[in-house]
Amino acid sequence: MAPVHTSRHWPRTTASRAVLALLLGLCFASCEDGVRDPWVATWSSSMADAGPGFQDTTLRQVVRLSAGGDVLRVRLSHVFGSEPTRIGAASVGLSQGGAGIEPGTLRPLTFGGSRAVELAPGADLRSDPVDLTVPTGANLVVSLYLAADSGDATRHRNASQTSFVVAGNHVDELELVPDETNRSFHWLTGVEIDSPEVAFAVAAFGDSITEGSGSSLDLHNRYPDVLARELSARGVSAAVVNAGIGGNRVLSDGWGDIGAGPSASSRFERDVLSQPGLTHVLLLEGVNDLGMGATLGPRVSAEDIIRGYETLIRRAHRSGLRVLVGTILSFRGATFPRYWSAENEAARQTINAWIRTTTRHDGFVDFDEVMRDPGDPERLDAALHSGDYLHPNDAGYQRMGALAASALDSL
Repeated sequence: MAPVHTSRHWPRTTASRAVLALLLGLCFASCEDGVRDPWVATWSSSMADAGPGFQDTTLRQVVRLSAGGDVLRVRLSHVFGSEPTRIGAASVGLSQGGAGIEPGTLRPLTFGGSRAVELAPGADLRSDPVDLTVPTGANLVVSLYLAADSGDATRHRNASQTSFVVAGNHVDELELVPDETNRSFHWLTGVEIDSPEVAFAVAAFGDSITEGSGSSLDLHNRYPDVLARELSARGVSAAVVNAGIGGNRVLSDGWGDIGAGPSASSRFERDVLSQPGLTHVLLLEGVNDLGMGATLGPRVSAEDIIRGYETLIRRAHRSGLRVLVGTILSFRGATFPRYWSAENEAARQTINAWIRTTTRHDGFVDFDEVMRDPGDPERLDAALHSGDYLHPNDAGYQRMGALAASALDSL
């Protein structure tokens, strides 16, 4: 395992961590009215585009919570909507596997006291708090009923997670026999918990490698999932949220049918800075700026990408967040046409050298060092990628998550 690099040390004893958790809790109390905001993001999915809508349909979506608590709320987004969407009813409950809900855990979701709510185009909306004890690592089921024609559906397209679709209103039923399934999250962008015990919370911000492309369906083996499990196993009370979008770029928006969402620079406020309780962000982006620049344009230089990093770091620091940056993984042999080139490899090396030596961030995670083929360092290790020489497999994500946990554990 490669060394991790940070600018100061995180306390390693249980007692010192407890003291730090208390101090962080006191820091969270520094809002204007003197009352600490107790909410912490425990799961997220970054919305990327809009797809076909639904009518007289229940969507049942399953999410893995990185940190537990006794009170939660759900965040919905219609940021890419062109017309209002009406949610006729909604509920939450603990998963019993598949589309089932564990008896005794089903709770109605309300919005301003009402079970129905209209999502305005471009808007985000949080539910009322719900009393439901959710353990760390629990799978939460969120059900939404679309009575009328929803219009276009704001979504995260490639979630590596099965969602269930059935005609009619079934939000208050424990069992559901789906008419169909998909692998997207629709409108559901976050779950937050009231948990003062969480010592710190990190947003993993990036592209498809953060999103988890190439990981096994429904097994929660994306590297942010592994990071959350690793921290919990080390006795660290932490929340980890996934703010990755497949195809995302630091400097350019998505293009055509590839989705990819708005650029990292333009979505940073919504997907990171607006998340409650965050203390850290782990940035891993840039490979698509290089690879897509050759195929879709615009071409960008290593210096352009570095300036993009610096802007994101400054914005995070102004919001009181500490920033770790991950080195860009090798990608020679990537199956996407013209993705890799000698020019792009030289730019990757320049960017990674900057990441390893700059003092602009608070530390870095050398993903490149632990994922590359020792005998051919411009390629991913054959045992660690999913077959396309770009995206890790479960073993690769396990290695990345463990390394990220060591980096955060040493801050």
